[in-house]
Formats: sequence, structure tokens, C-alpha cells
Amino acid sequence: MPMTRRIRTIVSVLVAFVVASAMVAGSLALAGEKYLKVAVIGDSYSAGNGAGNYYGPSDSYRSTRNWAHVYSNWLNDNGVRTTLHNHAYSNAVSQDVVDKQIDKIEENSNVVMLTIGGNDVSFAKIVANCFLVAYRSESSCKRSIESADKLLPTVRERTLNLLEKVSKRLPQNSKIVLVGYPLLSTDKVYTIPGWFFSSDWDAAKAVRNLGIKASDMQKDMIDEWNQKNAIKATFVPTRELFAGHEPDPATDARNDKRWINEFLETEGKVGENGITTSKEVGLTHAAMFYHPNITGHEKIGEELAKVLGIVDVTESSETVTGPIDVVFVIDGGQDNDAKQVAVKGYVNEVIKKFQDGGAQVRYSLLTSAEGNYTKIALTDSLSADKLKEDVAKEVSSSVATNLTPAKGLAVGLEQDWRSPARKLIYYIGNTSTAAANSSDAPNWEELLRRTYDKGSVEVHLLNTDLENASDEGLAKLARHTAGTVQSLAEKPDLPPVAIGTVETPKVEPSPEAPVAIGTVEAPKVEPSPEAPVAIGTVEAPKVEPSPEAPVVIGTVNEENGNHVVVKPGKTPEASSPEELTPYIVLLSEHSAMGKRELTAHRNDEVTVMVEGFKPGKPVSFELHSKVFQLGTVTADAKGAATLTFRVPKEISFGLHSVQAVQDGTRAGVPLIISKRAENPAKETPKPGLKANSGNEKSTSKNVDTNQKPAKKVLTSDGEELARTGTNDVPALLFMSTLLAFVGIVMVAVRKRART
Repeated sequence: MPMTRRIRTIVSVLVAFVVASAMVAGSLALAGEKYLKVAVIGDSYSAGNGAGNYYGPSDSYRSTRNWAHVYSNWLNDNGVRTTLHNHAYSNAVSQDVVDKQIDKIEENSNVVMLTIGGNDVSFAKIVANCFLVAYRSESSCKRSIESADKLLPTVRERTLNLLEKVSKRLPQNSKIVLVGYPLLSTDKVYTIPGWFFSSDWDAAKAVRNLGIKASDMQKDMIDEWNQKNAIKATFVPTRELFAGHEPDPATDARNDKRWINEFLETEGKVGENGITTSKEVGLTHAAMFYHPNITGHEKIGEELAKVLGIVDVTESSETVTGPIDVVFVIDGGQDNDAKQVAVKGYVNEVIKKFQDGGAQVRYSLLTSAEGNYTKIALTDSLSADKLKEDVAKEVSSSVATNLTPAKGLAVGLEQDWRSPARKLIYYIGNTSTAAANSSDAPNWEELLRRTYDKGSVEVHLLNTDLENASDEGLAKLARHTAGTVQSLAEKPDLPPVAIGTVETPKVEPSPEAPVAIGTVEAPKVEPSPEAPVAIGTVEAPKVEPSPEAPVVIGTVNEENGNHVVVKPGKTPEASSPEELTPYIVLLSEHSAMGKRELTAHRNDEVTVMVEGFKPGKPVSFELHSKVFQLGTVTADAKGAATLTFRVPKEISFGLHSVQAVQDGTRAGVPLIISKRAENPAKETPKPGLKANSGNEKSTSKNVDTNQKPAKKVLTSDGEELARTGTNDVPALLFMSTLLAFVGIVMVAVRKRART
């Protein structure tokens, strides 16, 4: 039987109210999230030399692929909205950081991370004097190492002074993280050839020993700092992490499994076959040599996730005070009244949030028309009321231009942003894969670089497509800038078809049924597998590794193949299971016992156990970053649940997390998917460096396992000594001339060999 006019009217209003209510509920739910502000300072190892995709000043070499971004991305993927500001600069010494970087650390930063000290002892000069063909010599290598060794006490004092100045910039509830340097050579025996003879002095061992001593110095220094200061620091060494992945000291071979760029290459990355490939470059790119490659930065970032986890200095509310710049990008009108109501409600809620916080807000609005965007620049003259009026006019337009999100965001980023302001872009439109890739394939990594080039702009998405989730590449862009991803279709049982076909005549009061509209209850927005981004609106509980018992909460009960089942042991004391803080544990034969981490392979079976949830209620298990639903288990009388799952074959290699969810409460733990071990391949010759290879010996010598964990610290003494990341190494002209000569000889030899 056809609908009467009155029924159609009521249905239309009900649907509009339901959608609008769902969106308001979704935006308000953001208050339950965790927030973190991270600042990065230091030298080229913090900036990201050698990883590519650079932003900021051209000689700073800040990379969106550096270890700090990897860790920040992991935090964002695990429900902690993390804003990262990178102030590190290639070639910086300790005094540069004190003079030029510390005062740029954002107020109320929660975490400051850095590497420092390498340039203070002439890192680049040691590399050139000990390893660079046609430039190295035993005498210059020894002098460089001896000079650096004498400077270590000075570096210690400089670093302590730096830490003191950083701590004065931070609130009491904050943290400092000092990341160590990896060693710069494998443990292979390597002697430097002389002009007329060769000695037995092992240059590689000497360089490694200096790195070990420097790392021990930094560890002891942080221990001393923590005994005397309220703001605590954590030292994260990388020597053991990089063991076997350092550069090959020989000039006629490269380490196939290297995580550090060697000479004449940059942006190295380990492929699925376990072999590192890279971009070949010349001496003009000397700032990239002997710095972590893309894989090296990924490994350091993963180590931070394992060592630090979700740090205990997160905040429970976002910053809505101070200067804030907000840009709305709206892709045309919405095709029905329900969507229009929801979009206007979303914009009004954002505006209200900042008004209630007393923020000094500037607004900008980009609307689409005739295949392009019309921009109102960020200005104090665009009032909140005028903005609401313009938004209402835009979303009520009868035509949507369907411009791509990539274009809208690119135009939106071109603003006169205020330097100290928090910066946000809200994109409202169709963000599905079909819309996001409707023209030329967007380069999301390039857009990510531009958000940081503009000063860490947050990207927030509201998807108006009721049937399709946001494109994963676009959603990742938003998450990795501390933004949110929301949808008008976050509630799975919304009737999108009805919305598209319902008529919306003028609403007349009805004496027969006035109550129907007033008693509609806005549905609760639940996470959806089709729209996993809704996870961003749930509170991510604090998950801290425990030094006393980081992972083992029971005894190993059974081992079978590639998984370990854990028998629950004594749980933390509490008056009832509901008072426990949920935590999650994964164990595998690939994981060292006693660490809150798991390394597994594709198709492995892994057992996950969680405790501290409410008894008798279902616990859902998920595998992130791309969401895989693993299964649901009912918590037992003690609030514990155990699930064994098989790692999906299609999951990407790298850092992920396993998460358990019950009634909006979430617990998670890092999960690393690694490649299965393969037979080691032969060493790859270094291009153009085979001549004059010297007396490098092929025998391998192991490092003393009793040595303390180490890190590489090598740099200059203050005058005009070489530094990490420098493009201006003294004697580069001499080096380039000799290398050119060597190259000409090699070409001549090859031509003769072919004739």
C-alpha cells in the first residue's frame, strides 16, 4: 500500500534526526580518546637523512619516514591521537640544539625525543678517514677515533646541559626519550691498506668499540639524570637491534641485509626476499651516507613501540585553547535533507567545541563549484555565525561537483597558517575509494609530506557516502596526522536506501501522532568492520610495559609448533574483576620470554590472552592496522579470555597490533610480522668501488658478548669538523677527484675486458 503524505513526512524527519544524532554522538565521543603531543629535536639521525620524502627547510632533511613518525603512526593506529612536530636538523651539534631548537618545542608537549652527540665527536670525519676508498688511512682513522674518545666526557656534560634546558620547557608530567646510534660496521675483520704495505690493525673493530663506549656513556648518563630530576628520561639503545645489519666495511661489497645506507646510495629498503635495494646517488648526496635507511628507521620506530608502548603521559582531552586555525573543505551539496542536516550538525559541533574552549580561532571555507574550489582564506573576519550560514548554503546546493579529496586537501593546505597555532582541515564529502581514486591516482605520501611542511596539519574526514567506507590510503593519511575518520554510515543499520528515496515535504504538526518525532532515540554508534575508523572514537586505555613482569603473567602450559599457550597465573590484586585494568598478552616461540612483544610470521598460529575485562561478556579480538576480525570469546568468571588465531597470509610485513574490545574498552599490544629466514645471499659488490679494495679479510670475528649495549656516537670537536648529515665534508673535492679517477680506470678496464 503506498505511503500517505503524512507517513512520508514523518519517516523523512525521523531519518534526518537519526543521522544527525548519530553524527553528533560520534563527534562528542572524541572526548574519550587519548591525546599526545610529541616534539623531536637533535641531529640528522632524528631528522631522517637517508629516508626520503623530506619536508621543512631543504637542508634539514626531515623525513616523514623517520623513526619518530613510525612510532607516532603506531600510536595513532592504536587509538592515541598523536601530533608530531619535528625540529631536528641535519648537521646539528649539541649547542645548535640549545640555541635553535629547544625554544621551538611546543608548549605543553608530553614527550621530547632526540638523538645527539654524533656531530660533537666528528662522526662524518671518522667515516671518511676509516672507510672511504682513496681517502682513508690507518693514521687518520686512528687520530679521528682517539680524538672522539677524548671528547666523550665533554659530550656527556653538553648533553646533560641540553636535557636540563629541555626539562625547563616541559610540564612536570612529561617524558624525554634519548635514542642511541647503531654501530657503523659489521664485526667483520677489516684492515686499512697503506700505500706500500698493510698492517694488522682492525679499523672496523676500533670504530665499533668507540660506538660501544659512547653508548655505555649515554646509558650511564641517563641513569644519573633520572636519580636527580623529576622529569624522567628513557634511553633506547639500537646497537643490538642493528646487529648484523650495519654497513660492510669492505669497499668491494655491501651488506645485503643492511639497515644503514652505505656510500653512494640512499633510501635503502629491505624487500620481501630479505635483500636491501636502494637508490644510487653521487657524492653530492654525502649527507645520506651512513645514516639509517627506510628499513632502519622502521626498525627503530618498532623498537620504540616495544620499549615505550603507549606512554603514561597521555592526556584525556584535546587542546581547544590558544590559537587554532580551522579549514573546512566541502565537496558540493548533499543529495537529500537528511545528509544536509547531518553535515550542518557536524560543522556546528566542531565550531561549538572550540568556542566552548575559549580558543582564538580563525576559519576558512573551501566550497566546490564549476570543477574547482572557491577559497575563503584564513581570516579573523570570518565569524562562526557567517561560517555556519555559508556552510548551510553550500550543503543545500542541488549539485555536488564530486571533486577528488586529494585535490580538495591540496587546495586546503595552501593557507597562510599561523606558526604557533594548532592546524586542522575538515574534509566533508565522498571519501570512498571510488571517489578518492576517480582521476589520477593520488599520492597520499606526498600529501602527508605537505601536511608536515605546513607545520603538522591535522586532517579530519567526514564521509558522506552511506554505502562505502573511506579509502584506506586517505584514512591512513588522516590517522597519521592525528586526525579522525567518521562517516554518516558508521551505524550499520542506518537505512541508506530509504534516505535516498524518501520525500521531504513541509512538516505539518499532527494532532494524531505528535509524539512520534519527539520520542525518537538517537542510536548508539558502534564500531563497524566496514568502517574500522570508528575505533578512533573509543578510549584507548593506558597500556604500559612493566619492568617487573612485562609479559609473563603465568607459566607456559603447552608448546606446539609456532604457538605457545599460557596458563593464567596470579592476577593483579583487586577487590573485584571489574576494577582490573584490562591488559593483553601474546606469546610465541619467536618472542623472547619476558618482553611485551610478539614476532610472528604469516600463517603462524598465535595465542592471545586478555585479563581484566567484565566476566560473562563477549570480548572481540582484532588485528590492526588494516582491521582483521579474529573472533569473539566470552570472558570467564575472572574476566579473562583466550583466543588462538592464524596470522592472515595477506597481512603486510612490519609493525601491527592485536587488540581486544569489550563495551568500548580496549587493550592492545604490538605485533611484528616478519619474513621467514632465508638462506643468506652473496654480498653485492659496491658500484664503482672495487678498485683499491685493500686487505679486507673474509673471516668473521664476533664481538665480546660481555660488552654492555652500545650506540654509535661520532662527530666533531667544535671548530669546522665534519658532522652527521653534512654535505660540506672537508676534502670532498679531493675525494671526488680521486673517486672520479678510480671510476675512469674501472671503465677503461671494463671496456678492455669486453674487447
